[in-house]
Amino acid sequence: MKRTLFSVSVFSLLFMSCQKELETLNNAEAIASTTSSQAGTVIEDQYIVQLHPEYLKSSLTGVVGYEAKITAAFASIKALLSVLPDKESIRLQHVYVTAINGFAAKFTPEQIAVLKTLPEVKLIEQDVVGEIVGKSSSTPSRDALKVQSVEYGVLRTGYADGTGKRAFIIDTGIDLDHADLNVNTGLGKDFTADGGLFGSGGGLFGGGGGLFGGGLFGGGGDPGPEGDDDQGHGTHCAGIVAAKNNEIGVVGVAYNAEVVAVKVLNFLGNGNATDVIQGIDYVASVGQPGDVANLSLSFKGTQQAVNNAAINLGQLGVFVSIAAGNSSIHANNESPANANGVNVYTVSALDANDDFASFSNFGNPPIDFCAPGVNVNSTYLNNGYSSLSGTSMAAPHVAGLLLLTSGNVNTDGVVNNDPDGVADPIAHL
Repeated sequence: MKRTLFSVSVFSLLFMSCQKELETLNNAEAIASTTSSQAGTVIEDQYIVQLHPEYLKSSLTGVVGYEAKITAAFASIKALLSVLPDKESIRLQHVYVTAINGFAAKFTPEQIAVLKTLPEVKLIEQDVVGEIVGKSSSTPSRDALKVQSVEYGVLRTGYADGTGKRAFIIDTGIDLDHADLNVNTGLGKDFTADGGLFGSGGGLFGGGGGLFGGGLFGGGGDPGPEGDDDQGHGTHCAGIVAAKNNEIGVVGVAYNAEVVAVKVLNFLGNGNATDVIQGIDYVASVGQPGDVANLSLSFKGTQQAVNNAAINLGQLGVFVSIAAGNSSIHANNESPANANGVNVYTVSALDANDDFASFSNFGNPPIDFCAPGVNVNSTYLNNGYSSLSGTSMAAPHVAGLLLLTSGNVNTDGVVNNDPDGVADPIAHL
């Protein structure tokens, strides 16, 4: 468990960056591998603005419900932004009301200069793009898994019935009708540009011409309420956490637990910091103490607003499991792996021999546990299954344990050959 604040920047999914031990790409991952030049790209003129929480406190007091809180916060944000030059041009992409207070929007340099002078503003960061670049070792057919198997990773960590417990998968979504997953489609959300609550089409409130011209976020269109997976990574993580004990496929660490899709990455595995924060903020608004949020994604460098959101989510009593990253470097160089706080855990990866995975980031702190992350078989798109490697796979093993133990994860030995010379403890039920 960690108690020190750390900052954060660019992100990319963690089964992604350096899958050195794998050879075969599936179709979705092959597409993702062509987008590597986008990693770390700064989104021109788009910014994340974090406010001091006192500014929105009166607006949000007594307001119940996620959408209602956003609507209530809007009036205060509009008043704040009314002092900016050319205010009519401002269009909000996101509003944050729980994990952090703030918003994301496009601003001109002149508008940013004024924002920096406002006492209500705590932090301003430019938005950035992340990506996935991942490989699978194999893609078994659905027929090959008609007989249920308990994979080595789940055997190594231990597993038990998670019925009645809930895991939020902040990722590429989840295959909503997968026979081996208990998906809560009512709570699922899609925050990507095409289907998001405030997506490029206008989202929640639709209509009008932006912040000062009619509609709250401009444009038209409806939010994507469910978060169906079109890439595969999120479904894979969900299965590690909670695949059903139902005589087919695989078994999750906290089998039969409910999983919720919080889609912040598109079918290429691309997304940005503003979407990730919106996903974390949503979980902070609707989650309950004892729930878990899995963040198998990573930013190169630092993205402080993302870290702040993850830390605040943990302070609300939601357990947060974070992948350490796949760059074979100290985990303090990536985020949210370097986020430290109560109920926040960073996870490195090991293989079936308890050897440290060659791709895994290392370092204590911020790493809390090591868990299986090499050639891990789990649920995948189209009611299927796939074997993937990465700290992305290690984090959901710990997420399942956090659900089962109410945050009191045990350990069973230490990983071999930890590069930093301080062997990470292996997470266990």
